[in-house]
Amino acid sequence: MNETLMGTSIKDVGRNIQQLSRDNKKLERYLNSIGTSSDTEQFRLKLKDEIHETTTLVKSLLSNIQDLKSVDNSNKLQRLEKQFLEQYTKLSQVTKTIKNRLESTKPSSSTNGNNNTRSL
Repeated sequence: MNETLMGTSIKDVGRNIQQLSRDNKKLERYLNSIGTSSDTEQFRLKLKDEIHETTTLVKSLLSNIQDLKSVDNSNKLQRLEKQFLEQYTKLSQVTKTIKNRLESTKPSSSTNGNNNTRSL
């Protein structure tokens, strides 16, 4: 069984799927802050950066899984692919919800003298 292809191993894929799971949880925390006083322009820029970084991780994972499948389609790799697809589905759902919330709310003003009132 060949678990390495061009430096990418099944263990690397497993670690990256764990990172994707952590990123999903972080994005869910961001989602819960949209529309609150911590929802500023800076917060939204950081959120967009986090989504971009997570999307890059997903693209890398997808490529690595496909490459590994071409040489070894073991049960372990199949389980990892299933876990990846579950996390990818979660990411897709949370980013769609984030997009909708960002479109329906405005960021808070970061200055003390300007209170933003929003209706939900």
